[in-house]
Amino acid sequence: MSLNLFSRQVKLFLISLALVLSGCAYKMGRTGEKPFSSVYIAPAKNRGLAPQLAPLVSQKLARGILTEGTFSLTSKEIADARVDLEITEYRQAIASTQENDSVLASTFDLILSANYSVFDQKKRKYLVKDRPVSASVHVIADSGVQG
Repeated sequence: MSLNLFSRQVKLFLISLALVLSGCAYKMGRTGEKPFSSVYIAPAKNRGLAPQLAPLVSQKLARGILTEGTFSLTSKEIADARVDLEITEYRQAIASTQENDSVLASTFDLILSANYSVFDQKKRKYLVKDRPVSASVHVIADSGVQG
């Protein structure tokens, strides 16, 4: 696996993890009555500039839910709830620069923004509709790879 591909996968994993941890409308864990027990993660839609991001984010979201263990993942037909995710922006911004230090230009922020909805399939209504969520990660490229 090339360093560039590995670097991208690590970046996407960190952003996806931040999205999973910050994007849930419900308190994860066993602290009360759950509004549903099974969930279907719809394939993410993407309005951002990185088309390959949508399947990765969907996969990371599903893994995060499985790992956390409060909800089970099922097919669309039998799930209690459906989670829809639309990626609205993905961008990279140089985080710091200094005229006499070219290494500082290799630090940057990756920002991922999305809207998510949770649809109760039994009651046929949205529990959460088009709620925005954003995650960022600060990256220091140690090999000059910034893409």
